[in-house]
Amino acid sequence: MRITLRLIAILSAVSVLATVWFIVWFGTRGLSALMNSGLLGAITFVGWAVTLVAGPIAAVQLFRLRTSGRIAAIILFSTALAYYAVGLAGLRTADAPVAPLISAVVFLAAIVVVLLSPRARDACVVGEVRSKLHGG
Repeated sequence: MRITLRLIAILSAVSVLATVWFIVWFGTRGLSALMNSGLLGAITFVGWAVTLVAGPIAAVQLFRLRTSGRIAAIILFSTALAYYAVGLAGLRTADAPVAPLISAVVFLAAIVVVLLSPRARDACVVGEVRSKLHGG
């Protein structure tokens, strides 16, 4: 479980970097189009904010096997799951491909299930105890 949680921590860091890249990319190509896209633009901005706040905490603290990192990762990946589920349910054009959205929903749901599992919780508690015993 420790390796799995650390891989999720790395994925959290990648999510933050990708979000920064998307923001820069949209910024150079016209962020106003996204801002004026209604509900999709609004939930995209919320997703970006959650990623930029919870993502670094999840990346660092989950890699250290801390409960705060697990909670931040749950928030991060649950928000992403909700974003793609809403997109799948209706915030997409009629001709938008469905398979990538379904893949994202399944992948993100699996991550959230792992993070919510008793084994993940226990691994973080053990990580915190080990850190305290070793003066960290």
